[in-house]
Amino acid sequence: MDGLKGSKGTLLDFLLKISKPLEKPSKNISQIKEEVQALSAENVQPIEDSIPKIVFSASSREKSPVLSQIIVENKNSSVSAVIDKLQNSDWVKQGFDYLPNELKKEAEICPFCQRATITPELLSDLRKYFDEAYENDLKEIKNIGIEYRQAIDSLPIITAFEKYDFLKELKKGFNIAYEKLRNTFEHNIQLPRDKYKSPSIQITLEDSMELLNATNKIIDDANKLIGEFNTKITQKGKVLQALKEDFWNIQRLEYDQTIDSYKENKIKSETELQRIRKEVSDIDKLTYSQK
Repeated sequence: MDGLKGSKGTLLDFLLKISKPLEKPSKNISQIKEEVQALSAENVQPIEDSIPKIVFSASSREKSPVLSQIIVENKNSSVSAVIDKLQNSDWVKQGFDYLPNELKKEAEICPFCQRATITPELLSDLRKYFDEAYENDLKEIKNIGIEYRQAIDSLPIITAFEKYDFLKELKKGFNIAYEKLRNTFEHNIQLPRDKYKSPSIQITLEDSMELLNATNKIIDDANKLIGEFNTKITQKGKVLQALKEDFWNIQRLEYDQTIDSYKENKIKSETELQRIRKEVSDIDKLTYSQK
């Protein structure tokens, strides 16, 4: 291409030799330049590792039945009537968690009124009210929260979209999708905590599977581009030649009107030149005949 930079006439002569393409190349000039630069970079090598898909190990926990259940206490306890009447079981449970397993004195300090009102009999009744089934449900809710938090903390940091220029068209979409997915996880993790504090409430975690699949779809598209890039590296000479042809085909189409105008004017000029030559020839013949 260097030999074509200095003269418009030389460039035009070169474009005239190119047949007009039937279709416009799929890439534009900017994309061709970027691809040529990527393939021509110093020490460019195939990309060995593909981008790992995002796996969220706690997805199934989002639909755990215990989350939507109203966790009820043992109604056979002697304290159940007054607690149910006041509808403050969640509040009582929060205070109950501060009490010791066994009383070392006749009465323990109540975590609410700060008076020595918790007797062994009351503690026993409270234990019956918050029975084993109740406690097992709470443990399950706590485990859901722990597993969900661990799954969030295990999410990968993906830098490929920042690292490789040929992935830049996917970069914005990926960042938006991944951020939306993470925000969903962070919203969901708060709900089991609320449920643990107030077991009687019903909660529903947002299903993250659709967002997860959408994010992984972009990763699939990126890995496909990585595979195509690796193929181009192994066939660099052939690919660069194809890019060069695409470049000139775009130029040929861009200057098509100029070329058509030039050809039309050239035909007119040649026709006019032939007319003049004929007239000169006719005059020459007449002049010769008069001698």
